[in-house]
Amino acid sequence: MKLSKLFVTLAALSLSALAQATSLHPDTYNSTILTGQFDMLSQPEFMHRPGGCDVGQKLVLTNTDRVGPLALIKNHVYGLCEVYANPDERYVELQIGQAGCGSKLYTGSHAGPDGTINIEIIDHRTRLCRDLVPAAVIMNITYPNREAETLYAQ
Repeated sequence: MKLSKLFVTLAALSLSALAQATSLHPDTYNSTILTGQFDMLSQPEFMHRPGGCDVGQKLVLTNTDRVGPLALIKNHVYGLCEVYANPDERYVELQIGQAGCGSKLYTGSHAGPDGTINIEIIDHRTRLCRDLVPAAVIMNITYPNREAETLYAQ
């Protein structure tokens, strides 16, 4: 009887240690992301005006052999217009975490002209809960010297 109690206690401690280890490194065993390309705009469910012109950002999520999960973020013009937007391509190495309900959280940062710019991407494409989220992919960008920006996949 005492021996089985010991095994149960050891098993519980092992599970606890595993849970702590995976909370520190959420996706240690899964270091790839679901790839995709998204038009990111400032409002969820944004509709382009026919013949209109909108400026937003394009987000490309990919996996690389050299650095692992990577996001490419660049300025983009949508629609028929004469406005030019400097693409200003930024590559951000991503760390993978959990956002709850099967959603993934990707975080990273890159150097900007005024300091570090932090990127947080919440990917709801694998979400298991049936609640409504504003978009399949949401990107929060925090700048050092100006207001944070939230963009939604269209």
